[in-house]
Formats: sequence, C-alpha cells, structure tokens
Amino acid sequence: MAQFYYSIDRKELTKYRCFYQRSASLLESQEYLTRKFDVFISHSYKDRDIVGNFVEFLRRDYGVSCFVDWKEDNRNPDEAANKLKKVMKNCKAMLLLRSENSDNSYWVPWETGCFETIKDGIAGNGTKYIALFPIANQEKQITANTVLDNTFKHMEFLKRYTKTESRGNLCKFLESCGIIVNKYL
Repeated sequence: MAQFYYSIDRKELTKYRCFYQRSASLLESQEYLTRKFDVFISHSYKDRDIVGNFVEFLRRDYGVSCFVDWKEDNRNPDEAANKLKKVMKNCKAMLLLRSENSDNSYWVPWETGCFETIKDGIAGNGTKYIALFPIANQEKQITANTVLDNTFKHMEFLKRYTKTESRGNLCKFLESCGIIVNKYL
C-alpha cells in the first residue's frame, strides 16, 4: 500500500482511497482551466497512488480542493505548460509532494518556478505560497527528515520553501495562504 509520512497514525490512512481515474487528465476538460482550487499539487506521476491518497485526505478531512494533473509525461510539453499556467493562476497555494521520484522529475522544478512567478505577480513574495511535503512508498522507506533535510542534491532552490512534515504545519501553511481549513469535517 502506498503511504505518505506525517503525524497521523498509518492505520488511519487506510480509509483514504483514490477518487480519481488514472487514465483521465483534468487538463483535457476546459472546465478545470477556469475553476478555482485551493491547492495545486506538484508531484511525480510515478507516485500517483500516494498522491491520490493524500489528495483524498485533504478533501475529506480538511475540505481542501486540489488540482492534480494525472496525465503521464508523454504529451506535447508546450500545450501542457500553457494549460498548467492557466490552472496555477486559479490556485491559492502549491504543495510539492517531495519524493525521490519528484526529485527526478523535469516537471516539478518547472511547476515550482512557474507557480512562484505567478504568485509574485499577483500577491508578491511567491515563495510563501509553496510548501514541501514528504511522501514515500513501501519500496523506498524514507523518513520525513530524509526528504526534508538540507541535502537537496540538484534541487537547492527548494530550500526557499516552507517544510510541512506534520498535520499542524500543513494546516498553518494552508491557512497562511488564505485557505479555510475545516478541521472538523
């Protein structure tokens, strides 16, 4: 079973199941280019099961809406980039779900830089709207400290962003971005 790490009992995570269809991409629908979302999820497609559980957790436990692009990386990059930029303008914050896979993704650094630039233009100080959240799977048992430590390899720019490795830190980050977190759903 895919897992993500933070301060919730792992048994509790089993109640979260992915509500998405893997074959579908939200970018294929024009509706999602104008819809408002609380959070843009930046991730590696290789972590899709973990990401799906995390997104479902945010939706069910906090009432947070998320945009996640589920499309694999075999598409026209210019077309995808233009659509993603439109979606990013309609998101309040970005959570980068950090893993070994996301560190090796070529989309993650682009999404992060683009989101920061968009937020700089809209609200100033774009770095405050982006946070890192560690995820892992059974094949790669890693801890939050491994993912969030200061050894960012080729991803040094990530040191600029908030680290949210616990439920409390995640709520504080979301609320600092103007997202209403319903902790009592």
